[in-house]
Amino acid sequence: MRVLLILAAALALPACGREGHPSSDPKGVSPSVPPWAKVAPIQVEAAKRAGVPVAFQNAIGMRFVLIPEGTFTMGDAESEPRPDEVPHKVTLTKSYYMAITETTNFEYRKFKAAHDSRDFQGDGLNADAQPVAEVSYNDAIEFARWLSSQDPAHVYRLPTEAEWEYACRAGTTSRYWWGD
Repeated sequence: MRVLLILAAALALPACGREGHPSSDPKGVSPSVPPWAKVAPIQVEAAKRAGVPVAFQNAIGMRFVLIPEGTFTMGDAESEPRPDEVPHKVTLTKSYYMAITETTNFEYRKFKAAHDSRDFQGDGLNADAQPVAEVSYNDAIEFARWLSSQDPAHVYRLPTEAEWEYACRAGTTSRYWWGD
């Protein structure tokens, strides 16, 4: 079954950016923030502690920002009354990077040139700047593997459900990131 799948990529922090390593910033200088990156002070501080960039752009133009480690309440019993959606505390112990947008058709076609996102519910989704659609889970995994082979400095993967929700909540505690 092929469905609309909006991709996001996450990647692990490189081991060389850990505190105590020579590449860490001993002077306490804040990492530079690219003009396109919308980051919060907590992200800048996490990057500074780890000695890694707060944001970067890879070789095919995908942009990523650092999501710091932290604890949040995952799930929403009101909107999804399923037993597995009972609100519960989740702690992410490692920072990670996440793409700032969904993977676009343009980016995905660098991996699979003949990909056609076709239409979804009557709307054309095949323009270069639109999110890639009609991608299977296996295709998404293969894209992440391919991207890792194109950029040996990073290991790309799909985010976990917890990483995705934590990033989407953006530090908020309301039902939606913009409020209740």
